[in-house]
Amino acid sequence: MNDTIASFKNNIGLNSVTRGTLQLVHLTMPQYNDGRIRTIRIWVPEDYHPADTTKKYPVMYMHDGQNLFDTDTSFAGEWEIDESIGKMMDEGYEGAIIVGIDNSSDRLNELSPDWPRSSYGSPFITNPSGEQYASFIINTVKPYIDRNFNTNPSRITTGIGGSSMGGVISLYMALTYPHVFGYALLFSTALQLYANSITNAFITGKDFSNPESRPRLFIYAGGLEPSITPYVDIIRDTLVARGYPETSIKTLVDPAKGHNELAWAQHFPSAYSWLVSLK
Repeated sequence: MNDTIASFKNNIGLNSVTRGTLQLVHLTMPQYNDGRIRTIRIWVPEDYHPADTTKKYPVMYMHDGQNLFDTDTSFAGEWEIDESIGKMMDEGYEGAIIVGIDNSSDRLNELSPDWPRSSYGSPFITNPSGEQYASFIINTVKPYIDRNFNTNPSRITTGIGGSSMGGVISLYMALTYPHVFGYALLFSTALQLYANSITNAFITGKDFSNPESRPRLFIYAGGLEPSITPYVDIIRDTLVARGYPETSIKTLVDPAKGHNELAWAQHFPSAYSWLVSLK
């Protein structure tokens, strides 16, 4: 029997977005010299009106954009960002713009800072370019969003977030560019791919004396991802030892959850609500 695939689900023009509007743009990545172009998924709430420039929306930038809003483009389920933000707005939240940066076949390298890898991580991360990827978001994507959408571009209203390797690059970006990002969502941060000393070395090199150098951090992992779970406490304890205020960090371990979008979708609403001071 010979079967022919007519089309993959992410190429049929459908989407499962139920709240707000999802817009796609394609931006060149000038930080790389190989002509890379990346799809950027921009979600705006239903009350967003381009002509109404009096209302300025906070913006959160997130990695692995295919997995955030739409089951038809997701790898293994979606984060249900549109449903979550929509429900918060039903309960009085002002709303936000969520910008998803799609991943690529070079995902592991793009989302990795140039840190020493562990024996487990070395075969997978061979040419880390996280600094270039971070620059793409800060110097290409964010200026595009601020030019073309009604945003509040201040650091307090600008966040970064992701899971797994997306958590790694979000930790790196939040603490390296705190003048840009006022908060970060760090889910299932895959620091087991790096040398054991890297968390302490990276954090110890930062100066947290200025309040604006201390973004709010929500650090989560599931109990069923044992190589990752310990880093919830490791990140928090290392930061606190360096003078980071405990009130700027919230942690959570859900013992029943593994490394997947279903878990991240379940905990996104409470994490986001805390990060933007809704509770």
